[in-house]
Amino acid sequence: MAAPRAVVAALLLALPGLGVGFGVGVAAAVPPPPARGASVLLEPGSGRLRVLPGRHPNAIAWAALTDHSRAVGWAFLELATNASFNDSLQAYAAGLAEAAVTEQLIYMHWMNTVVGYCGPFGYQTPYCEKLRGYLQANLAWMEEQMASGQRPEYWHQVRLALLQLKGLEDSYNGRVAFPTGSLSLSPFGFLLLQLGGDLEDLEQALNRSAPRRPLGSGSCSALLKLLPGQRDLLVAHDTWAPYQTMLRIVKKYTLPFRVAPGGSAQIPGSIQVFSSYPGTIFSGDDFYILSSGLVALETTIGNSNAALWKYLRPQGSVLEWLRNIVANRLARSGAEWATIFTQFNSGTYNNQWMVVDYKAFSPGKAGPQPGVLTVLEQIPYFEEIFNASGNLELVKQYGDWFTYDKNPRAQIFRRNHSQVHDVDSMVRLMRSNNYLQDPLSRCRGCDPLQNAENAISARSDLNPSNGTYPFAALRQRCHGGTDMKVTSFGMASTYRAGGRQRPGVGRRAPLPLEHVPLQPPAAHGAPLTSGSSPPSRSAGTEPRATPARGGRSSIRVRLSRAFFWGGKLRGASAAGSSFSLGLALGGAWEGGPGSAPVPCPLYFSPPASLAAHCRPVGCPTLRMGLCPRCAAVPRIRGLCPQPQK
Repeated sequence: MAAPRAVVAALLLALPGLGVGFGVGVAAAVPPPPARGASVLLEPGSGRLRVLPGRHPNAIAWAALTDHSRAVGWAFLELATNASFNDSLQAYAAGLAEAAVTEQLIYMHWMNTVVGYCGPFGYQTPYCEKLRGYLQANLAWMEEQMASGQRPEYWHQVRLALLQLKGLEDSYNGRVAFPTGSLSLSPFGFLLLQLGGDLEDLEQALNRSAPRRPLGSGSCSALLKLLPGQRDLLVAHDTWAPYQTMLRIVKKYTLPFRVAPGGSAQIPGSIQVFSSYPGTIFSGDDFYILSSGLVALETTIGNSNAALWKYLRPQGSVLEWLRNIVANRLARSGAEWATIFTQFNSGTYNNQWMVVDYKAFSPGKAGPQPGVLTVLEQIPYFEEIFNASGNLELVKQYGDWFTYDKNPRAQIFRRNHSQVHDVDSMVRLMRSNNYLQDPLSRCRGCDPLQNAENAISARSDLNPSNGTYPFAALRQRCHGGTDMKVTSFGMASTYRAGGRQRPGVGRRAPLPLEHVPLQPPAAHGAPLTSGSSPPSRSAGTEPRATPARGGRSSIRVRLSRAFFWGGKLRGASAAGSSFSLGLALGGAWEGGPGSAPVPCPLYFSPPASLAAHCRPVGCPTLRMGLCPRCAAVPRIRGLCPQPQK
């Protein structure tokens, strides 16, 4: 059922105290649920850690969750740690606190997305054994680097991220004990929830028999728009994903870690606001607003040259999700972000990163300062990389759909970016899907001709199941643009953004997801309707701009490229000439080999029935609390009974 008209997802990312943001304005008819809080304390004398409900003075870490998922599609988490404790204790306690307030959402997200992935009955499959070996070898190599004392700033942040993940997993499984030796992370525990992007490439490299990513499947659309008169610089991002990933959390982390162990300087990115998911400690979309003044986002671009997979090695590389976290914490500028992210490139989850430095932007001035935008290209703009990654062959086989500048989304952005003159008009463009009438949504070789994948916010579920399509991404799938985020100079300065969750619609009435012609129709805890009231800003938060027509604004862009080629990482950067930001710096094309998954592999179990869901099976605390007799039912304290004898 559609959300009430009175519900406004203003999604203003401001979290003063517990003023939960991505600014949910909820009408009185929809009372907000009570916030759930937890604190982690250090017991005097024993030195043991305790997780207690509520906010406590002198806590190492505390978290508060308000779940507005049923009203506006998002839950909101605030997590903070106490700088008077050492970084390692802060990081582990941060994970403990987050899991304590989000464990039910973690359960549902696990069931919707990774239940049964390499377990509990598939451990011995060749792919799973190779993946386990790769991840274990990679974790062991990183442990060696952390102990070596070299590059202390970098490896300190890697260790803190892994400690935070360890705390998250330990808290969920009800075993709280700060690790004194090896971190001993399970390769198929909560690490899987961090690896969504990396697995897209590891599945190909390790020869999974049925990779999840279809050929041509996209992940995101992004647009950076410099308004006429340099009035503002808007940054917008759509996530493209399977609909079973629609259980979402907006997170604000305040983690006052030191740059280096034993040091006093605090990391530049100590405060981060980002769109995220239960059980993950980074965005994954990706979209971040950082206390360094940076806004970082990406669109995904896959490798289609199988000959390059042999260069992926567990030693000497850090997987993308970790490099992402380290760059967000340590970088002070876009150029620094690109340099840090490039180190120990794993060759997995290749993206085009766009890093906006709002410190270098002054509204209304003649022109932005150098460094306001850094683009980290891993594919496909540079011809050498485009060709080496197999995209030229795809163009020869399928045509312009796989090009950088003639893809339908690139052409729609080029045609429509001039319609953006304020935040509201940016929202309309980023949520748009007019595939039935738009000539740019036509698909060569498709029957029917118009395709709902070919839009700024895809709706692949609207493509007929009995149609004819040249490659898998264009056919009917339970996949589309699942959200929209936008920020501006003024909004980012106070950690705010506008946002919207649920698939986009064009000139059509909102389509409830329960009416999508795919079965089964619903998921654990996920919002069921694709349409609701449009997003708006809270009153007085930002002046409404007067629509302006004509004129082209441009800024200088720093282009960096990093790619895996010939067994060696090669990087380069150059100052790009001035050009219009309206030409959609991201999202022009995304693709990768693979076959389509079974549509909508979703599970339905309302939260009220979780106890009944667990009871026939019992919940022994095994790997991530999975029950071996029911093909993976994670344990939730207070709902599941004691393990069966």
